[in-house]
Amino acid sequence: MTRFVPVIFMFLLFCSCDNVFSGGSLVSRKKPVEPPPVSYRISHSIEYTIQLSGRADINEEINYVYDAENRLVEKQSVWDEGYYYRTFYYYDSSGLLERCSTVYEVEPDASHAYYFYDGLNRLVRCEFYDYAMQPSGYLIYTYTDSSMIRDYYSSTGSFASSLRYYYGEKNKIIRYELHYPAGLDSYHLYVYRLDGKLGSIQYYHPDQDMDFSDEFIYDESFNNVRVNRLNSDSSLQSYYYYEYDEHGNLTAEYSCDPDGTYHWYRLKDYEAYTPK
Repeated sequence: MTRFVPVIFMFLLFCSCDNVFSGGSLVSRKKPVEPPPVSYRISHSIEYTIQLSGRADINEEINYVYDAENRLVEKQSVWDEGYYYRTFYYYDSSGLLERCSTVYEVEPDASHAYYFYDGLNRLVRCEFYDYAMQPSGYLIYTYTDSSMIRDYYSSTGSFASSLRYYYGEKNKIIRYELHYPAGLDSYHLYVYRLDGKLGSIQYYHPDQDMDFSDEFIYDESFNNVRVNRLNSDSSLQSYYYYEYDEHGNLTAEYSCDPDGTYHWYRLKDYEAYTPK
């Protein structure tokens, strides 16, 4: 069994015509939600058991389905009562993700996202639509040699928020900023160890000392086995620790108080499955 790292795509947003250009091709926003046609599927399953302190277990199974080119084509979230949602991914002839549609089966509903790229195949715009194909907003991406900015606009076109990512050597993120119309709301600083692994993330608000930080600890296989959340005075606020199988797959996550009392934990089991 090889190490399995599921690819999670961001779901994004808006346009007013019945047809839009996405991924370099013309697609209809009135297409029915149906699985992409694939002749061969590679599948993985992850089972989660989530235990909240003092509450009953929550059981969820997430299935990832891939086509013969190892592209994610379907994600299924299965709860005790059956499918909770299914997301389908569609690609253009060049292999770029052009749209995805999520269907919620407990409460019949759906949401849709369309993706747009520039000549360098960089994502530059994402549009969101609700179940009735009404626009719910959009994202605009802009790039420089050392940054990427993601601006969110509401369905009326008004600016709502901005996420800004700044990169240093080897294209590693070194700073993140959250902006609202009133200005900078918060920012994070990323600090790396000499071996290149992420050592800590420091969290700030403007004109204030550091709020808190996360310290990352690794085992001999370079798996992240613990994250200490530290107060501004370096005292321990809480911590997370993680367990892995022999293939490096994450099998358990725990969130704990400094004395070891857990808030919640989540167990994962990886297995192959045959989609229906």
